Amino acid sequence: MATIEEVARKAKVSTATVSRVINNNGPVSEKTRQKVMKTVEQLGYAPNILARNFRTRKTNTIITVLHDICNPVLAEMIKGMEDVAYKNDYCLLIGNSGNNPDRAMDYLKTLREKRADGVIFVTPRIDEAAIIGINKIVPVVLVCDYIENSHIPSVRVDDYKAAYEMTEYLINNSHKKISYIAGPQNIRIAADRLRGFRAALKDNNINYESNLVIMDNSSLEDGYRSMKKILSNAAVPVSVVVYNDETAIGALEYAKEKGYKIPEEVAVVGFDNIGIAGLVKPGLTTVNQPKYEIGATSMRIMLGILQGMEPQCEDNILDYQLIIRESCEL
Repeated sequence: MATIEEVARKAKVSTATVSRVINNNGPVSEKTRQKVMKTVEQLGYAPNILARNFRTRKTNTIITVLHDICNPVLAEMIKGMEDVAYKNDYCLLIGNSGNNPDRAMDYLKTLREKRADGVIFVTPRIDEAAIIGINKIVPVVLVCDYIENSHIPSVRVDDYKAAYEMTEYLINNSHKKISYIAGPQNIRIAADRLRGFRAALKDNNINYESNLVIMDNSSLEDGYRSMKKILSNAAVPVSVVVYNDETAIGALEYAKEKGYKIPEEVAVVGFDNIGIAGLVKPGLTTVNQPKYEIGATSMRIMLGILQGMEPQCEDNILDYQLIIRESCEL
């Protein structure tokens, strides 16, 4: 493979001129540019990107560390990140932690080895102190999470408010016995959603019944198992607010399997508005969060930081909508 010096000799220009033409970052006449590009093509020269990155300490690569790549919410978020990265000549690396904090930390070796310029965490499973420490080395943006008073930019919806509003919707539509299937409470958005649920009950003078609140994880199987517990403890009719749509669909399937009428005896609402939420029967009432735009916004913020710009807003809260379907309509 030809070197930049060989291109310069054949084109009868300096290596600096060849570099300016290839990188399009300096004044070069059109005649010279064409001559250099013709020579590059003739000799089959390709710039040594790895060497250039080593010198500049810039990789044009961002890594996003996910808690579970199988989570259907993440596909649209990743697409939003990748579209913005691609348009700005950046690459996106994906690290799937599988809900394992140690594995998440292993992916961050790419940052220590300077193989990525920044990291976007999506509902991270590593502790806040570690994230704050990483942010001192490379830029960090948080997605569906936030750390108060840390100055680390975040992109999310208001999970507390959305859960409050969904619970109050049920109350205003004559649902009085309301249960909750909660996600892992070490995750900030899960804790915020449970707080919103409890606040809506309190503000509407409805008792919080701890036996109707199930602490579990966030899969179809978890929802199925949790609904079994709820229906063994509660007389119908009962309505169930669920941490996310996957878990809600699992809960819905158990109630249907056991012959309960939906929503007359058991009403179910979820959170996220994943693709299948409108396809299950009955359709799942849920909270829609703008998943693509959350991902795209997080990448725009990251690239802005890398270009030396201060984020206009540290905690970027995007709009959500209640999507009302047949799973809770009486």
